[in-house]
Amino acid sequence: MHAVKTLQSELSNLKSELYSHPLYESVNTADKVKLFMQTHVFAVWDFMCLLKTLQGTLTCVDNIWVPTSNSKLRRFINEIALDEESDYDRYGEPLSHFEMYVNAMQKAGSDIAPINNFVGKIRNGEDPLVAIEDAAIPEAAREFVKSTLQAIKTSKPHVVAAFFTHGREDVIPDMFIALLDSLEKTDAHKWQDLAFYFRRHIEIDGGSHGELSRLMIQELCGTDQQKIDEAYQAGCDAVRARIKLWDMALADYSPIFD
Repeated sequence: MHAVKTLQSELSNLKSELYSHPLYESVNTADKVKLFMQTHVFAVWDFMCLLKTLQGTLTCVDNIWVPTSNSKLRRFINEIALDEESDYDRYGEPLSHFEMYVNAMQKAGSDIAPINNFVGKIRNGEDPLVAIEDAAIPEAAREFVKSTLQAIKTSKPHVVAAFFTHGREDVIPDMFIALLDSLEKTDAHKWQDLAFYFRRHIEIDGGSHGELSRLMIQELCGTDQQKIDEAYQAGCDAVRARIKLWDMALADYSPIFD
């Protein structure tokens, strides 16, 4: 129990560090938002990998269907997947949040070639750990994706669920939303899609998805102390990876961000 309390405290401290990261104040112009998107889009992509890993584990995706053991977990992950993989975009069309983000990048004038080339390679059968080494991909994104894929390779649902939950509680500070509002008023055509994405993201994460994700971890761990410890440790690792992502993004773009 002492170890759990220590990990709980560590996780809380790491989240406080993430919430106050200097990157949020640094992304304060249209050009900086465009650069930020080129890195952040890879985190949007690998979130879907965590989601589909959990869905494949917690539900039956085989051609010959049988019910999985935990109907609560089935419901949790399918409900989250419904929104993340086929939500309605600003135009009322069903689209994944990843596709919404890439569309928003294109509208804003951000470079979508690296993410499109990366996804294209994977679609053609290339190992994502090989595809991510493309020099055109920001180093910060490369390191972050690797940490996510390592969590997936543990094949431990409670670890993947902790990474999914704690590493994706993105803080979208008021100052960033205010910047998007300002950009949207200046050039609605370029920025409305991105503003919609973030508002929808806040709406969903602040509503049912956040609570469903936490319940999912509880269900997966049950009273197994080792799983509880591993889930908290994975949560800490996930937040550290997000902090490192922001640290490296700032370093990558320091000549422009300064």
